[in-house]
This record gives sequence, C-alpha cells and structure tokens, in this order.
Amino acid sequence: MLLWAKSDKQPSGGSLGEWVYKPIRIPIRLPKTSVRTSDIEMFKTQSNPYMPTGFSAKTAEEELILIYAEKMRASGLVMAKTPGAAQRNWSTPSEFPCCPQSTEENPITAYAEKLTTGVVFARNHFSTSVVLESAIADDSHSIWVMNQQAEAEALKRWSVAKVTYEDGLYVHTSCGSFFTKDGAEKKFYIARGFQWAGGDTIDDYC
Repeated sequence: MLLWAKSDKQPSGGSLGEWVYKPIRIPIRLPKTSVRTSDIEMFKTQSNPYMPTGFSAKTAEEELILIYAEKMRASGLVMAKTPGAAQRNWSTPSEFPCCPQSTEENPITAYAEKLTTGVVFARNHFSTSVVLESAIADDSHSIWVMNQQAEAEALKRWSVAKVTYEDGLYVHTSCGSFFTKDGAEKKFYIARGFQWAGGDTIDDYC
C-alpha cells in the first residue's frame, strides 16, 4: 500500500474493509504422509473446537494440513523431499534414503539400524553425504550421525547431524559442518556426553 501511495497509478477495483485486519494465512501444503490418520479422524469429529458444522472430510484434512504447516513454521522446520521427514537448521530440502517409510514400534532404533558406515545419509542437488559413524543417544530419543561429503572438492567435507522423532516426523537437525574430520569427531563425541582427548582442531578457530 505504501508503494501504491507513492506511485501515480490509479486504483482499479476492490476496496478496503474488515478483511484487512485479519491475519494472513499462507496455504503451505505438506505431504499427506506427514499427517497422521488418527489426527484426521479426531479432527473430523464434531467435538473438535476447530471443526465448524458442515465441514466435509476433504476440507477437514486440508485444514489439518494447514495447522501442521503453521506448527512446522513456528518450529523452524522445513519439509524434506523424503516423505515423513523434516529438517531443522537445514534450509535445502534433501532426500534421506535410509529414513523408514513404514510405521515402526521404535522409530529411532529402526532408523539407527539402517545408518551403517558408507550408506547415503542425505542427498540434494548440492551434495551427497555418506555415514561415517552413527550412535543412539543414551536417552534413546535421538541418533547422532557423523558424515562425509562424497564430493572431494567440498570446502567443508565433514558434518554432524541429529535425528529425532517428533509428532510423526523424522526430524533431521544440522549440527554443523567442518573443515577437518577431527572437528566433526570432536562435535560427535562431545554432543553425546563424552570427553574429547584430541585437543583443539582448526574448526575451533573458524
């Protein structure tokens, strides 16, 4: 509106009304695999405060997806290319080939079993990361993964990530990239609560 006021263009159609005071809702669409069936069924019931009378099943599901999108936006999450996966502190949507695609009784253990040395952990149009080492945290609620980029010319070839299971999504959090393998190993050990005996690394000063 400020730009229009400063221009010499004449307004064409439309008018300002009460709608101008309503909050903007950007209709981000999440993959349906990230919305749990139980949530959809719950959302369809008349006892749900968000469910106006007369809503169709399709409308209810679309509204639920919007709620999920708003929740993800507030949590700083980005949907991954792999269904059922999301990213935190990781802006480029990536594929996670080892991410489970079926319902698991223990999702963290199921994922950890697939993260063996040498398999692809993450892949996007910039790079491919392969697993060097992975370990389940002591609380069994997360997995720590140390990776190396397949591209030899990469400036920071080593990285550390954390995988958690949140609201039906496998969330992949970037915990930093490193110039040296020692820098990544130091992060990998300290993050898991172990003492690092290797001293300082170049990454401590960069």
